[in-house]
Amino acid sequence: MPAEVKNFDPYQFIDKKEARKMGRFTHYAFAAYANEALTQSGLQITPENSDRVGVLYRLWHWRF
Repeated sequence: MPAEVKNFDPYQFIDKKEARKMGRFTHYAFAAYANEALTQSGLQITPENSDRVGVLYRLWHWRF
């Protein structure tokens, strides 16, 4: 089922320089992954800890 994602701004989740290296589908995946990780952790981002919070991600490309 095709769908359109309206008003999506990848720069809310990814640095502009890094975003240019990624495909659009990766922007969506990263945004969803970051949101889910923060939701499950229960971590509240505040001005006091915002410079110490991040999401580590790794994309694997398997070749046979």
